[in-house]
Amino acid sequence: MVDFINEVEDALRKDQYNALLKRWGPWIAAVAVLVVLASGVFEYFQSADERIAKSTSLSYVEAQTLLDEGNAAGASGLFTAIAQKARPGYAGLSLMQASGIALDNGNRTEALRLLDQAANIFETQNHQDLAALKAAYLLMDNADFEAVKNRAAPLSQSGRPYEFLAREVLAFVALEQGDTQTASSQFSFLARSPDVPDNLKARAEQALALIPVTLASVPKPELETPELNITAPIDAGGTAPSDAGGSASENLDKDAP
Repeated sequence: MVDFINEVEDALRKDQYNALLKRWGPWIAAVAVLVVLASGVFEYFQSADERIAKSTSLSYVEAQTLLDEGNAAGASGLFTAIAQKARPGYAGLSLMQASGIALDNGNRTEALRLLDQAANIFETQNHQDLAALKAAYLLMDNADFEAVKNRAAPLSQSGRPYEFLAREVLAFVALEQGDTQTASSQFSFLARSPDVPDNLKARAEQALALIPVTLASVPKPELETPELNITAPIDAGGTAPSDAGGSASENLDKDAP
């Protein structure tokens, strides 16, 4: 009797399993297939990214080798090609290298364009600010001081990676424009802040010592004109001659023997 009951329970469980499989089996199989496909796609793209990264690294080394060998044109073309297909890090670095080559060739406009493009491609703020600061230096060489201030001012904010270098740029620009008050303020900050690197602090101290003190910057005291109190001279007898006594020559004639 017990065996019969066990067989019936087994049959019922099998029927339940079969019913569940009929209902959910296709869905379970589909999910399993999707998991396998997703794993395959992930591994494929990961492998592809690794291949691209390796290829980009080799291309970058090749471009640097060309540059070291004096083939600036070939290096510039290769750096530009890398920037079009590489990840943001390598792309931005390649554009900065191409910018340096353009600058060496005297093409400042192209060098500035490539630096701006690099700043837009980079993903990290350190790299973005580095490209922007190099662009500010380039504009400073061109004496385009308003453009320099527009680029360097955001970089000089507290906490930015190149805050102190940007402050130095703003100080020199102010000095070039004759704004000695702003220049002194920026250089004083750099000379006294404990976080400023020693070499930058030394430059700031030297600049402070060389800033001319103009008369316009020194307040002039207001001088009052004193009132003149002219009195008649006192003679030897202790009395001042009066108009009634006549002129000095007349008095001398009277005193003469």
